[in-house]
Amino acid sequence: MRSVKINVPKPSSEQVEFYLRAWDELENYHLQEDALDKLFFQLCPENLEMSDILLKVAALNDFYSTNIFSVYPVAKHILSLDIPEH
Repeated sequence: MRSVKINVPKPSSEQVEFYLRAWDELENYHLQEDALDKLFFQLCPENLEMSDILLKVAALNDFYSTNIFSVYPVAKHILSLDIPEH
């Protein structure tokens, strides 16, 4: 089996800044983050109601393509953890 060398840049502040600039230029990512901020911090800041948690889990699942097949059990588990905010 032949090994393949991959040139991975050494982590640095410059590399981080490069990728942050690239991320900022992707309109859909920036707008999705703004939407999640609004959902988590303004519309549904608490985790007391299943409907609020379901909205958050579904949004995260869609925006980040986490491939959670059924979001209900995840939301139910989060509700059972009694996490007060965010």
